[in-house]
Amino acid sequence: MRTGKIMVLAAAAILSASLLVGCGSSNEDKDTKTKTEDTAKKDKTAENDKNKKKEEAKVIEPKKKTEDVKVSDKSDNSGSQETAGGEENSNQDKTAGQEQTDSQEQSEESNESGTQENTDESSENQDAYTDEEGHYDPSGGRETYETAGYVLDVNGNTMRIDEENIGGRTYGGEGEDRAVEYNIGMAIVDCPVIIKSGLSVEVEYYVEDGVNYAVHIYSDGDEKEPIG
Repeated sequence: MRTGKIMVLAAAAILSASLLVGCGSSNEDKDTKTKTEDTAKKDKTAENDKNKKKEEAKVIEPKKKTEDVKVSDKSDNSGSQETAGGEENSNQDKTAGQEQTDSQEQSEESNESGTQENTDESSENQDAYTDEEGHYDPSGGRETYETAGYVLDVNGNTMRIDEENIGGRTYGGEGEDRAVEYNIGMAIVDCPVIIKSGLSVEVEYYVEDGVNYAVHIYSDGDEKEPIG
């Protein structure tokens, strides 16, 4: 009986010891597992942070590079446009300047040519209508005649006169049927007023190709009143 009790106690003690050992082992395993899980979580968090930074770096860097490329391209294009615009304006200015220079040169050449022609013509006229003493002579040495008349009218270089009645008109339209024409474009005029209708004139002239060319015209400038 006593022996059986001792065996029961011994068995109880062994069971208790086994339970303690198992509990201690279970706690140690739990602590170890907790530590392992914490370490894994930290490692995973660190790895996630690292991956996140890499992803951010991958996203940000290319964007910045693209913006730099765009800015650079825009600057290059702007510079190219400015250069092209400058060259175009420069070419236009050069072309306009060249055209203006050519136009001025042509104008000067034309003026010089015209001046030379006028000078030559004037010299020829001066030689043709200059007497031995160097005086201007519209007759050019031709034989001249003299006449007198009443000026009926003057139209441009043409003067019409009535040579039969050099005084005032005795009736309206007198002398129209016998008017004589003279070209007065080169004549020397000796009169205090312009030659006009109503004046009595004396005319020195020459005839060439059936045209009467006045050389000298004289008048006192007194306009004749109608008679009667």
